[in-house]
Amino acid sequence: MLIIDIKKLADDIDLIEEQIHDNATNYMMDSDCKMLVDTQLNGYITVLKAYCLNNTLLIYANEINAMILVDGNAITFFCLWDNIKLQILEHTEKLQGKKRTQVVTDIAYKLQSKMKKRQIDTYLSGFGIDIVDDNDIVPSNRVYVEHVLKDADGITLWALQKI
Repeated sequence: MLIIDIKKLADDIDLIEEQIHDNATNYMMDSDCKMLVDTQLNGYITVLKAYCLNNTLLIYANEINAMILVDGNAITFFCLWDNIKLQILEHTEKLQGKKRTQVVTDIAYKLQSKMKKRQIDTYLSGFGIDIVDDNDIVPSNRVYVEHVLKDADGITLWALQKI
């Protein structure tokens, strides 16, 4: 399993952004500088995308995928980065490992206490969650919700947590 220190990665990307802002003319006019910065950014972006995919932050992985090749457009990437960085860090802090399991369990208990299975299916499908075939037998709605949410996108879990 790939282990990525997302905070360090974010700091490294921020440092490049800071350097570009301080030396924008060099970046825009010097092809060697542009190639060096773009190559470094593309490496970081590839790691960032892998991190998002591995941590069920699929919406961000898709946004990053659209920018996967920086080629003289680092400033455009930094606009995207500035919009998603804090969200990725926040979701990462709250939705990894045991914390993620606890969030899923909390959601499952809340939904079990408020809804019947059909209502749960309707509610979760509104978030784009694939529901389990009605023919499958589950011991409880809580177990059912935990099963359905096991691979859910971190952003979706974040939204569901607010119920």
